[in-house]
Amino acid sequence: AVGECGLDYYYGHSPQAEQEAVLRFQIELALEHGLPLSFHVRDASSAEQEHDAFHDFWRIFDSYRGIRGVLHSFTDNQANMERAVERGLYIGVNGIATFTKDEAQLVTYRTIPQHSLLLETDAPFLTPKPFRGTICEPKHVVQTAEFLAGLRGENLEQLAAVTASNAKE
Repeated sequence: AVGECGLDYYYGHSPQAEQEAVLRFQIELALEHGLPLSFHVRDASSAEQEHDAFHDFWRIFDSYRGIRGVLHSFTDNQANMERAVERGLYIGVNGIATFTKDEAQLVTYRTIPQHSLLLETDAPFLTPKPFRGTICEPKHVVQTAEFLAGLRGENLEQLAAVTASNAKE
């Protein structure tokens, strides 16, 4: 895969135009080689930016055909989750789900279609409860899976099988 790539407006460390140019290069590289992409899209920490990251991301994404991939570490809103699913992207959920206090985010995690759901760790960051404060490792994906199965009212084994199949895809 190509990635982690995308648009990160959170800290404003690099100009949006440069981020767009690099993202376009990475998309074209992935398409040229038939590879999926792992997208990182994060909005600004304040309203100082001209556009939000997803506004720009969808404009760029929709200017290409045949993109495959995942929205990694997804914490955005229901509308952007639905846009991603409509475009055939997977939604990556990690330890954030286990400790978020944002009810809207939990609703979004509940409604991601199983065929679009991926489990991830973002190791060494975003360690799920009850291991917060330690280095995240791949083994911690189990806690995220258990949490999501309970949140979604789904069988853990089935959720694990579906997400493993999605990852292989």
